[in-house]
Amino acid sequence: MSFQDKHIIITGAAGGIGSSLAKKLYNKGANLYLVDLNLEKLNHLIDLENLDRNKVKPYALDITSKKAVMEWASSLNIVPDVVINNAGLGYQAPLEETTLEDWEKLMNVNFWGPLYMTYAFYDKMKKRSTGMFVNVSSGQAFFRMPGWGAYSIIKLAIAAYSELLYFESKKYGIHVLTVYPYMVNTGFYKDVQKDTLGAKFAMWMLPYYSMSADSVADRIIHGMENKSRVEMIHPFNYVGQAMRSMPLVSSLVTTVTDFFLNQSKGGVFENLPDPGFKIDETMTGEHEFVSGEGEPGKKFMEFRATWGPDKLSEWPDPIDIRRLKAPLTGTVTIEGLCENAAIEGTIELRYALDNKIIYDFTFEANGKKYHYIGEKKDIKPWNLPVSHTTCYGVLKEVETGKVISRSITHFRMETMPSFLGSFRLV
Repeated sequence: MSFQDKHIIITGAAGGIGSSLAKKLYNKGANLYLVDLNLEKLNHLIDLENLDRNKVKPYALDITSKKAVMEWASSLNIVPDVVINNAGLGYQAPLEETTLEDWEKLMNVNFWGPLYMTYAFYDKMKKRSTGMFVNVSSGQAFFRMPGWGAYSIIKLAIAAYSELLYFESKKYGIHVLTVYPYMVNTGFYKDVQKDTLGAKFAMWMLPYYSMSADSVADRIIHGMENKSRVEMIHPFNYVGQAMRSMPLVSSLVTTVTDFFLNQSKGGVFENLPDPGFKIDETMTGEHEFVSGEGEPGKKFMEFRATWGPDKLSEWPDPIDIRRLKAPLTGTVTIEGLCENAAIEGTIELRYALDNKIIYDFTFEANGKKYHYIGEKKDIKPWNLPVSHTTCYGVLKEVETGKVISRSITHFRMETMPSFLGSFRLV
C-alpha cells in the first residue's frame, strides 16, 4: 500500500503513538486529518514539525460523543482511505475499586469512540469498495494484569470486535488491521500507582524493556503497507497469546504478577526493608576563571561528595523515572575562591534519559553564594573509561547569574578502591 496523497484520519494524534504516526505518514505523502481533544497540542505538533497545513488538518473532537463524531464525519468533503483508531485512556485500579463511572469513561474512550469512528465511515468505504480501519488494542488483551482489569477487559473487547470485523469486511474491499502494542515508553504510564516495591521497580525499569512511540509507529505502518490482519508489535505478545491456551501457565503468571505488583497493602512487601545507601566520591581537576573574575590561568579544583538516596524506592524521580536523583553533600576547593567550602545539592544518574550524570550543588564563599553544575556526558558502554570519569563544570554567582569559571574534573581510577569501600547502607 502506498500512502502518497491518501486521506488518513488519526485519533489521539497530539502525542505518543498518534503523533509519531502523523509525522511518519506525512513524510510518506499522506493527507492527514488529526483528531484530539487538545487542539492546542495538535497545532503545536504541526508547527514544531513544520508540517504543511494544506496537507495536515487539526480537529478538536470528542470521540466519545456519537453526535459530534457523526456531524464531523459529515462535514468532511472526502471519504478517508484509512481511519486509525488510536485514541485511548489508561486506567489502573482493582476491579472492586472501579466505579460504574470509571467503567463508563473507559468504555466511551476505548470502545465506543472507535466504534463511532468506524460507523461514521464504514458505509462510505463500502460504497467505494475500498478503505482501511486500524484499531489499536493492547498487549494486555493477552496478559490481563491484576490491577488493570477494566483496561484489559475493554482492550480485549475492541480487539475481538476488530478481528471479527476483518473477516466480515473483506467481501466489501475494506481491510481491518488490529494492533497490539507492547509496553510503550510515553506519558501513558505517568499516573500509574507506584505504592509497592515491585511497581516502583517496574516503572523504574520501563525505559529498558519498553518500546518507543516511533518504533511502534513503524510497526503499525509496516502492517498497513502489507495489509496484515494483526500486528503484534513485539514478540512477547506472541508469548502472551500462546499462554492463553495453557490455563496453568496463565494462572501462574497472573499469580506471580499480582504478587509482584500489588501485594503491598497488607501483603508480603509491606514490611520489607527499604534501605538507602551512601557513597563517597572525589573529583579532582582544574578550573579557569572567566575574564575579570579572577587570576588568569588554570587552577586547582576538587570536590568531595557524599551522595545516595535515603530510600531505594524513592531514588527514581517521581516526575520522570528515567532520572535517578539523590541528595549530595560534601566540600569543594576552588583555588582563588574557596577552600573546603560546604556544598549541598543533588546528583542525577540519567543513563536512560540522555546518557549523563549531573552534579548540581551550591556553596558560600566570601559572603557570596555560588551554583555549580557539572556534567559527565555521552556515557556509553564503550567509552566508560573517559565519559564516566570526566566532568565538565560551570560555576555561576547565584545573585547575578554571571559565569565565574569553567572546569574539568576527573574521577581518578586510583581512588576506585576507596570509592567502592565507602559504600554503606543507611
